[in-house]
Amino acid sequence: PHVNALAVLYGLVPPEKRDVLISFIVKQQDITVQPYFMHFILAALTETENFGKYGIQLLHRWKNSIDPASRTITENWSSVTEYGYRGDYSHAWGGSGLYHLTVNILGIRPGTPGMRKIVYKPVTASLSYARGQFPLVDGNEIRISWKKGKDGFESELSIPAGYTVEFHPPGTYLGHPVLLNGKHVDPDDGTIQLREGRQILRIL
Repeated sequence: PHVNALAVLYGLVPPEKRDVLISFIVKQQDITVQPYFMHFILAALTETENFGKYGIQLLHRWKNSIDPASRTITENWSSVTEYGYRGDYSHAWGGSGLYHLTVNILGIRPGTPGMRKIVYKPVTASLSYARGQFPLVDGNEIRISWKKGKDGFESELSIPAGYTVEFHPPGTYLGHPVLLNGKHVDPDDGTIQLREGRQILRIL
């Protein structure tokens, strides 16, 4: 899966063949992908808009890599690999699952260098809610929460002064009516621009 995932991620696979190859990568069982390389597979899912289909189940693998005593992320999914290697606790890339929780589930990613413009593009998939905050380079932070239910999608953002947010509605809600702070808005090229302060979005 390693070579195939990198080929998809870096645009070497024709667009019409990417989804088939992604499905093969995710279902391949004969080679175990450890936490280090799982980052690239999740990145390929993000790049091809397939994170909602496969990403959640792959993130669940991190449950097995948290040492219960130290609460530290281990190098491997299991304490001992098939080759007898136990790994250690010094590999920061083992925490890449948190990166993908932020980028995909919470939906925060840079819109410009320095993130004065923030892209908000949550992947809701099978989840019912998410909430969190993300630190910014000047010491501020953006706070975001979202939830979905029978009445649609609702999100609240607290945007620091000097920042703007470009909201991309989740795929399942494309074309639905959108309310910003109680008023109907029409997405511009599929996105909605949000200014600083408290903003409440609803998709019916």
